[in-house]
Amino acid sequence: MRKITVAILSFLVFSTTAQEKKYNHREAFGPLANYQPGNPYRTGAGTPGPLYWQNKADYTIHAKLDEPNGILTGDVEITYTNNSPDALPFVWLQLDQNQFNT
Repeated sequence: MRKITVAILSFLVFSTTAQEKKYNHREAFGPLANYQPGNPYRTGAGTPGPLYWQNKADYTIHAKLDEPNGILTGDVEITYTNNSPDALPFVWLQLDQNQFNT
């Protein structure tokens, strides 16, 4: 019975001290309210600016499944649009094979 009394008293002490402190939204959301200086591409909040750009990739995929033999064949045409003000010396394309092969 003594352990239960101690636990209840410590809970009451914690709950009264937590109620004494007033809620301050700036503590919880301070990083969101303190924006860094922006630039022409991104605002200080991270939203797109007037010179924002985004590259684009369009895919046309033709695939054929030979189910009895378990063979998948196909080809893909990728059209990559560079909207960046910089020239891209190369484009990295990563192909992963047999990811779900058991």
